[in-house]
Amino acid sequence: MSQKNDEYCYFADEEKDPDRAAFWWTMAAEQGDAEAMFKLGVYFFSKVEDRLTISANRKANQHKADLIGDQYMAEYWCTKAAKLGHLRAQFILGAYYHVSEHGPKDSVKAVYWYNKAANQGDEDAQFLLGNCYYEGVGVQKDPDKAAYWWSLSAAQGHDEAAIKCENVSNSFLVYHSMNDQHGTLRV
Repeated sequence: MSQKNDEYCYFADEEKDPDRAAFWWTMAAEQGDAEAMFKLGVYFFSKVEDRLTISANRKANQHKADLIGDQYMAEYWCTKAAKLGHLRAQFILGAYYHVSEHGPKDSVKAVYWYNKAANQGDEDAQFLLGNCYYEGVGVQKDPDKAAYWWSLSAAQGHDEAAIKCENVSNSFLVYHSMNDQHGTLRV
């Protein structure tokens, strides 16, 4: 079997032997393959999750070093893929910086990567970017921008975004209705 066929075999069989797949992803990633970079990032993120659930029968220092190493590699490969325009890598990085329990909290980086993915049409990134604008996380609060991103996400079928849009629309109508009544009372 040729190397290229072997590589694609492991891409397809990543669930059967993720470590072997990671070997081939590394080969492809080092040659500039953004999808392989992304898969490596996800592979290392899954290793981080696995390490966090491992029982305490390891030496604490070694466990922590392995965890930090895997976290670094996950961020490294996802960032490389994201910089090449890989949509899901951009979204994953946004979530990593925004909501990950074990990642570095950096709301400005989260908004940056959400914005990249949202502008490529990722409905989840659009929804979460809307939340960032609504709550003022990583950006100045801006309900209009929040509604904009939620509406784009809702248009793609994102249920939570549709609910947020409906709530914003209802609030908008109530606000203007109260202003109209108040203006009428003054006259």
